[in-house]
Amino acid sequence: MNNYCNRTIKSSGYATDASNFIILTTGESFNLANRKAFNLILCQNIPIQSSNLPVLIQVNGINYPLLDKFGNNVLVSDINTRTRYYLVFGSNPVHFLAFNICSCLNNVDLTATPAVGA
Repeated sequence: MNNYCNRTIKSSGYATDASNFIILTTGESFNLANRKAFNLILCQNIPIQSSNLPVLIQVNGINYPLLDKFGNNVLVSDINTRTRYYLVFGSNPVHFLAFNICSCLNNVDLTATPAVGA
């Protein structure tokens, strides 16, 4: 399996506006072509947000929405620091699609329940 290590986008920081959380990337210039795969590595701590904003990725000075594998917006609560995400760029409409983000876990209670008789 190709890990696309020659197409790695590293975050250089984060920004927010009234309605979006923006992942800022390094100064590298990327050729974004339809169906081209990338690795996205989030390097910095993600700041605590008071609202759960949709995530955009800024590449070459342009903001692109980040979608999960079902086509839904990825929210700040869906991403983690020091994580590599496998992305594919789409051009109609323009977006990044992340294959290894599962936003469904945000609604699951993962606390352990003691076994009966324990």
